[in-house]
Amino acid sequence: MSKGIGFGTSIATSSGATIGQIRSISGPATDVNDVDVTTLDSTDNWRDFLPGLVDPGEVTLGLAYGNDVVTHTLLATRHSARTSATYTLTHGSTAWSANTQAFTGYVKSLGQEIPLDDLVTLDVTFKLSGSAGFKETT
Repeated sequence: MSKGIGFGTSIATSSGATIGQIRSISGPATDVNDVDVTTLDSTDNWRDFLPGLVDPGEVTLGLAYGNDVVTHTLLATRHSARTSATYTLTHGSTAWSANTQAFTGYVKSLGQEIPLDDLVTLDVTFKLSGSAGFKETT
């Protein structure tokens, strides 16, 4: 089983522009909805469940914010316009050099942090729609 670090990982917009100054990527964390199928005539006092639809979750980018970084401005514009787009995550580890994940989503939230004596950051959260892109494409 190959292992790797995140260094060199990138995310590109649907136009192919790489989102600049990413410090961390969280997600996606998918979740299967629980469908309660318990009935009044169930044979015991335990609930019965079936797996429901899959929620593809969210992806959050931790960015070193720059108001002159074109892709940061693009993400803010997409947030205001409430538009969905496709993004491609390419793993930077040489063990996964051919591994990419493509996902479609909209910018759900932007959160800026401006500390007194540290890096100004921006958290960008995408709400995914459809597949979370957990597959290898070469």
